[in-house]
Amino acid sequence: MKVLVPLERDRLNYTWVNEKKKTVGVFAANKHGLYAIPHTRGRRKPHMNHKQQAIKSASIRIFRRLLDETSQSLKATCKDEQIEYLGIPDAMIPELGAKAARIAIREVTAQRKAWSKAKRRRQEHSRKVNAGLLGTSTSEINYVSRKGEYGS
Repeated sequence: MKVLVPLERDRLNYTWVNEKKKTVGVFAANKHGLYAIPHTRGRRKPHMNHKQQAIKSASIRIFRRLLDETSQSLKATCKDEQIEYLGIPDAMIPELGAKAARIAIREVTAQRKAWSKAKRRRQEHSRKVNAGLLGTSTSEINYVSRKGEYGS
């Protein structure tokens, strides 16, 4: 249909000039001067989710601890061999960062699994209380931590 009946709004002005006022390429622009290139939707740099934030903060905390431990061991080694301590070599920093990231991922995953397990047990307890299987004397805390009458 557009081929048969060209509309005014469908006409495109192809203009794209560089700083020397020379036409280099073509960008499609309509009669209002708006480009036909699609715009990105939403935030250009999305925020980190909660898991990513937890991993980042844990990795920073662990990296500081590893850095302190490494510097202490290097100082002790230098003292034993009577060499002047010049600090941690630059080549060790990426290794420590990667190690801290691996440890942080393990820690955060374990924390989240424990939290979800407790949440699931709490929900099970609530369902059993609502169904009348457990009396009110059964403590939710004991049930969730599996230390009560029905725990392991």
